[in-house]
Amino acid sequence: MKKYLTPLKFKQPENNIFFWGCLHLNHDPKWENPLWKMRGFNSVQEHNEAIEMAWRKSLNDESIIFLLGDTCFGYQAEEYMDSFFHRVPFKEVYWLPGNHTAGWKQFLSKSDSEGVIDRGHQKIYLTPNYLEMFINGHSVVASHYPIASWNGQGKGSYMVHAHVHGTLEKSELGKLLYRSRIKEVSVEKCSEPISFNDIKKSFDQSIITYDHHGLNTLNPF
Repeated sequence: MKKYLTPLKFKQPENNIFFWGCLHLNHDPKWENPLWKMRGFNSVQEHNEAIEMAWRKSLNDESIIFLLGDTCFGYQAEEYMDSFFHRVPFKEVYWLPGNHTAGWKQFLSKSDSEGVIDRGHQKIYLTPNYLEMFINGHSVVASHYPIASWNGQGKGSYMVHAHVHGTLEKSELGKLLYRSRIKEVSVEKCSEPISFNDIKKSFDQSIITYDHHGLNTLNPF
């Protein structure tokens, strides 16, 4: 996918670019305490409806959203996601697979050579699990997995991730890591899609890096 060999570039209103991850739509395992229950819902159907309502509340037909993986589960994931994308508003979705790829892998098999599904007024981009981008000139790394040392960290780049469902911040490693400009956007941390504008507001002006790269590093970030 040549599109992702260089950073993506967006010049858009920052309150209309969103990030969200680990939706876990249709995830209904036979556990005593399944994820939908841990999230405070009475059934997987209620959970799915709340996810969809939160999307509808936040986005519009001109919105761009990055789905940071683990979006849907089950043998009918392709059909469910096809219907879901037809029901919710967006202009572009950049969909990372995560480590649970139901739906995503079927969409990828039906996409063009660049991993794109073009629906006319909507485009779905099937992407790798790691993306670099500039949003109105600000560097951002988006990944399904949290990364302790990412490109541009010492120059103020943001890291946005999912995967850990709010658990990492409770560990000693997490307490150290989240001093830097890193943001988890899993449903446990963001009950609705979070805009890039709100992500920026969540960080202070300090820059903390955990490697030798700094402000004078000679790379695009």
